[in-house]
Amino acid sequence: MDWVLVLLVLTSGGGGPVSHSHVIVNFASEKLCRDAAESYKSEFSKPSETGVKVDARAVCLLRKDSKGKSGVVE
Repeated sequence: MDWVLVLLVLTSGGGGPVSHSHVIVNFASEKLCRDAAESYKSEFSKPSETGVKVDARAVCLLRKDSKGKSGVVE
């Protein structure tokens, strides 16, 4: 089954808060999805040179199979 990474990025600075959502699909395993999630969260947690605060949330989801079963792993 394929894993999907849902990434929510929240930024706040002088112009007010802004959110961006991203969906990254087709991870072959839960481990690959979780590794990618940690990589994104780590990259976004670095201080911004412009003073913008960035916060990232990531969730790995298991796609439904042909029988309609699915799973969620946070």
